[in-house]
Amino acid sequence: MSSGPAPFRRRLTAAQSGLDPLTHYWLKAGKNDYRRLCDDAQWTKGWRYERPPGIECLTCRAMRRDDRLFGRQVFSLTYMLQGIFAPSPADMIYVPDDGLSSHVLNGGGATVAQVPMTTFAYFYVASSKGRERIVKDFKDGRGFNYYGPLTTLLRRHLKTGDIEGLRNAIPNLNPKHSNYRSRMADLESAKLDCINLWTDRRASYFKVRPAGVSLGRLTVKVKPEIGMRTADGDRSLKLWYSHKPMQSAFAEVHHYLLNEASKGMLWPGIEPGIWDVRRQAIPIPPTLPGDMTRTVADAAADFVRLLDLV
Repeated sequence: MSSGPAPFRRRLTAAQSGLDPLTHYWLKAGKNDYRRLCDDAQWTKGWRYERPPGIECLTCRAMRRDDRLFGRQVFSLTYMLQGIFAPSPADMIYVPDDGLSSHVLNGGGATVAQVPMTTFAYFYVASSKGRERIVKDFKDGRGFNYYGPLTTLLRRHLKTGDIEGLRNAIPNLNPKHSNYRSRMADLESAKLDCINLWTDRRASYFKVRPAGVSLGRLTVKVKPEIGMRTADGDRSLKLWYSHKPMQSAFAEVHHYLLNEASKGMLWPGIEPGIWDVRRQAIPIPPTLPGDMTRTVADAAADFVRLLDLV
């Protein structure tokens, strides 16, 4: 299927059917006309396959990836849980490694959650009571990105190479907030630390696409804020703004998830890492515990268990 010009923005979906995921990508080519991306076949057997394939179609994934990275981006991934795409009681929601969509989905009574990497990392190291609070806040949609305005500012100026403009730029904060002055001073300090490391390494910016790490019924959204290109190579970096260094277990789960995300097709030849802003450093990744895969999977299962309870 060509990724050439289209009269409308085509909507691409990973459809689902039966006890196993239906692992082709589909596009809406016209009214009631849904086509399989890999071979242009129409949706068969009414609205659902009788026997879906057991593995994801790599041709579908590669074509979508090429269109997103190098084409006209006429395909946009979506999950349509209404109408012909509504799940049946036996369905499972299929979330591919780079398919990040809604906050919490429910297909046939089975909760499928998508949680940000840092939220999951806090959950991973928290006590039992702390885990309950984190899941409740997540389900209620509570959250506050203290450094969000600074990240937006960094991306806007670094991608154009306008370092001097960045030095003079001000994060978009509401002056009427009670802690405006202290927060602005904190963000300004972090901004200068970012500029110092960036210029010392003679870096240039590239955009890093978010990826997802599937942990059973939980998908962790891995979204590095900055892509840094230097003479040493390309890095996808999670920004750590805190004045305190990351605790060891907290750092380990971040590195584990970044490594898992890097195994997909979105970050070819890109080394993931963490940018410790206040110390103007990109630390060498730690050696991860041998049971890391098990402990991360256990935490993911506990997250979903609590999500069903709160």
